[in-house]
Amino acid sequence: MASGFVTVADLPFAVHSAALDVFVGSPSPAFPSSCSTVLKWGFSIRAHRLMEPHAEWEPHVSAEVLFATDPGSLAQWQDIAPRSIQWSSRANADNDLHASMYLYEHAPVLDAEVTLERKGQGVSLRLSGTTDIGWEAPYGRGLRLEVQATFDKLTVLAGRDTELDAREALQPHLDDTQFGFFRDEYGVSTLRSR
Repeated sequence: MASGFVTVADLPFAVHSAALDVFVGSPSPAFPSSCSTVLKWGFSIRAHRLMEPHAEWEPHVSAEVLFATDPGSLAQWQDIAPRSIQWSSRANADNDLHASMYLYEHAPVLDAEVTLERKGQGVSLRLSGTTDIGWEAPYGRGLRLEVQATFDKLTVLAGRDTELDAREALQPHLDDTQFGFFRDEYGVSTLRSR
């Protein structure tokens, strides 16, 4: 069960889903490495509807790639914490948004800091920054955004890989035996921590 909150300006929302995910990718200008592959880490946090007067609002805060780790740098996935990531610009060196919030449209999260801390067998995330909604005053631009969520599982995104290919790609980075393999009805593969 997800726990946490999203606050936009003075409006609180309860987190109803929080996912920490990773995929095996190549180094890039934003995430340089001397290794041939890196793990690229992201998150997706969705919040419950707020009661009136903004009952239709369901904020979704996400980052496709927040940071990367080299092979052999982690004994287990929770070792990503403690970690702090900060940015003030809209996009990273790959021209991808650092993080975004979706309400009626995607808006970048700016002037932000993300802090990851170990919490039991999981990892907690705290994000503080600003974003735009584009709504009428006082909910237009430069709004304070606060997010807190806890992740107790990790999902490894594996595209349409077979189980063998997904595990072989993960092995230099994490112990693949700590993950179960899943394939959805569309043929999309994931490895999920046990």
